[in-house]
This record gives sequence, structure tokens and C-alpha cells, in this order.
Amino acid sequence: MSKTEEQLLELARRQYGQVQPCSGKTLSQCFYYQNGCLQFWFNDTGGNTHLLYMRGARPAWAQPGLVPGA
Repeated sequence: MSKTEEQLLELARRQYGQVQPCSGKTLSQCFYYQNGCLQFWFNDTGGNTHLLYMRGARPAWAQPGLVPGA
């Protein structure tokens, strides 16, 4: 999990308490990169789905010095 993903996860926990992955997913599978945004889909303990996102985020594999598949 990238530092940015960890930050979004922490933000979700501060705002909603315990968070759970969406049905059939793991927490790491609930992150999605699209158009320069990191999106985090998750459920709260009541089963409600939420989305948090961070603009300007880059996937871990796109960070300087990292090589895909290495």
C-alpha cells in the first residue's frame, strides 16, 4: 500500500470509524486511480458505501525510482 493510499485509509477511519472493503474485495482492491485521482471506495460498519479521493495522486508503480514488476 502506497503512502497516499495509507493517508486516504486513515482519513476514512477518522471520518467514519471502522471501515470495511466493498463486497468481495480486499482493502487494497478498493483503491482506484483515474485521471490523476486516487479513489478509495469502502463501506462503513452500517454497510453504507463511501468514496474519498485525492487529486494529483500517482500510483505507487509510477513514483520516481520504482520499476514496474521489479
